[in-house]
Amino acid sequence: MKRFHLMPFAIPKGVYYKLTIQAGDKPKYKPMAQVWNQMIRFMKRRWYERMPFLVQEPWVAWEVHGHAGNTQYGCWASNRVYGERMVDSLQSAYPDIQVNPAEKPPAIDYTRPHSGTRLLLQYDYALPLNVAYPDDLETHANLLELISQLREDQSVICQFLIRPMYDHQVDGAFSRAIRDIKRDKRAPSGENQLYLQALQAKKNRMKAEVVIRILAFDRTREDADQLADQCSKAFSWMEHSHFNRFQIREWWQTIKPLYRFEFSNRIFPFRLKKNMVILGDQELAGLARVPAMPRTAFIHHQNMQLPLAPKEVQKGAKKPDTVFLGVNARGPIENKIHLPIDHLAENMVIFGRDGMGKTTFLLHWLLDFLEQRTDENRYGCTVLDMDGSLSDRLLTKLPEKLHPYVTTARFRDWKFPFNPFDIDFPQAEYGFVGEILRRLDAEFWGPQVPDGFMMTATALDLLDKGSYWNMQRVFEDPDYAKAIYDGVPEDSDRNRSLREQLRKYIHPETGVVNWPKELVRSPSLTRLRLWNSGPMGHILNQRTDGFRWLKAINEGHIQILDLAGLTYDQKKLIAAKVFMIFEIFSYPREMKRMQGQLLPLHPIILDEGSYYIQDIMPNMYGFLKDFTNNRTPLILSASAVKDYVSPQVLDSLFRQAGNIISFQVSPTDAQVIARGMKDRAGQVTAKDYEWILPHHSYMKLVPKKDAIFVNKTPELKIVPDEKKIQHLLDQSYEKAMEYELERRANKPRKHTPIV
Repeated sequence: MKRFHLMPFAIPKGVYYKLTIQAGDKPKYKPMAQVWNQMIRFMKRRWYERMPFLVQEPWVAWEVHGHAGNTQYGCWASNRVYGERMVDSLQSAYPDIQVNPAEKPPAIDYTRPHSGTRLLLQYDYALPLNVAYPDDLETHANLLELISQLREDQSVICQFLIRPMYDHQVDGAFSRAIRDIKRDKRAPSGENQLYLQALQAKKNRMKAEVVIRILAFDRTREDADQLADQCSKAFSWMEHSHFNRFQIREWWQTIKPLYRFEFSNRIFPFRLKKNMVILGDQELAGLARVPAMPRTAFIHHQNMQLPLAPKEVQKGAKKPDTVFLGVNARGPIENKIHLPIDHLAENMVIFGRDGMGKTTFLLHWLLDFLEQRTDENRYGCTVLDMDGSLSDRLLTKLPEKLHPYVTTARFRDWKFPFNPFDIDFPQAEYGFVGEILRRLDAEFWGPQVPDGFMMTATALDLLDKGSYWNMQRVFEDPDYAKAIYDGVPEDSDRNRSLREQLRKYIHPETGVVNWPKELVRSPSLTRLRLWNSGPMGHILNQRTDGFRWLKAINEGHIQILDLAGLTYDQKKLIAAKVFMIFEIFSYPREMKRMQGQLLPLHPIILDEGSYYIQDIMPNMYGFLKDFTNNRTPLILSASAVKDYVSPQVLDSLFRQAGNIISFQVSPTDAQVIARGMKDRAGQVTAKDYEWILPHHSYMKLVPKKDAIFVNKTPELKIVPDEKKIQHLLDQSYEKAMEYELERRANKPRKHTPIV
């Protein structure tokens, strides 16, 4: 190695790898010892390959870079052959570790105040530091804790150079040490036996020469000296009280330019034979190792398993008509994940905390999906956005060619018509508006409450007087109630039956209206009064609904409902109405499907819907099945599951959702999701769901429902364009008001019930 000091041009550039480490509960020394055992064996050469004139020699380096609490582990090899072998050995011993090649090692700025040390052995290298390390001891604990407390202007680099040692080079030292101990008659026999066992154990292990260098940077030279000294003492946990230990060669004892040259080029120093540091593979496992305390030291870690996508999913990238979901990567292996659009007809559930990437994931595939809309493939969607972030970014990014198909409303503006009684396709006459109210307060409804609400809604709908204000008047104004009763014609058995049902409460002969007390005192009637007296009443009591549901689904329109700024009850009402309409429409869609007609794909996206889904879809299993069959799949994103969604509803979601995605979730949710998403291999645990990095997710997709893989969603930076958003809002409002004014003028809604 000394030849490199004379011929610096011959120093190999080598290859450098950054390690992304799985957070572990306990240190694992046996796998790391096996890694070094294999590497030392691999680097050893036969006698005729070790001629004195040989320039290239195999060696590797293990490094720890700590900067202000940010820790990065890395390894270096003198050429690619040894580097790839190092990577293979690491990934064999630690299947969860991710090793990524780097273009070049981290740069070192020697213009900053710095100080360096080298660690040597206090006694003969034949005496080991330790025989074995217990699994409850992390030898890097002090080092990681020190790095976690570094300030912004402090940094530390630990460098361990490792090259193989041959038996003929060290056998003499071990033989002398064993002989000296046997001749020592002053020490107790038990102590001598302990030393003999330790020496013999190290002699039989694979051995390597190790150079341990530590470089510290701080505000001043004096501070850097102290930091380097602290870092040098951090390896004291490797020492055994009866065996060898480290001693520090300080900065003033070194030739500084030579130290910097050797450190930067990762070459071995000039040294006397007595100063050689020879360690066995077991000792190396405690020194140059994969740590098990990454969360304490802010280490670069992945905190998760990295299963690769199954072949069935990988094939999607080669198919036409797909949407891009992200990248499945593990080390050098990288697969782009594409999902065929036909598989989007399956329901999708997306779990994850706020800020973990759910909205970005939705935007990626939604934009890709809508971009492929044509006159033949009339793709559309309905989006219910609870906090406004999805709708603003989606409207900003939508291409101009799709603007004519967009209908959007910000409900907090309180001006867009949204009468629940007005729907633009034939519907079953069963008082669906009463059913909407029932879903909001089902637990408070006695047996007579649904009867009253649904009969009233049906009568108002029949007379084309449907509004929440008129509904309230029926219950509070006897004269208006009698007028509605008198207006119901007797031209069909259905209408005669409706009159008889209303007659139980409205008595036209006497003019008495006697609604049940449980109805009059019900929370639903109180809620009606509250809505009608507030700004919500302005949009609910318009003549029409500005969203044309039949047209949107059949012609592939994009409907975006921004519910940000509304109360919980207001959001719940709007979501209940939208889902009620999709359920009603499942009947004609089912008829078309059975007749073999094309059904345009139209997903309904409920963003942050875990707080609402249980109430607005009471028969979850059946509705989800119908949604899939009728190509109006539910896309649900949920930031909370435990204590918000019942076990029965969760079971229905996991059973009926063909595509399940989970970003990072809370510890309580992680347990639930791990049980629901359990794959055949069983390698992904609840901790993985809890610790997965932002913008990474675990997926189970339709092509292979029994396999889980990890997906990274690319960044998508969209700054909402308020001018563009306002243009689309105004365009939608103008269209809605055209129909509203037309209905106000003279034209009643044509009513064609399904029979």
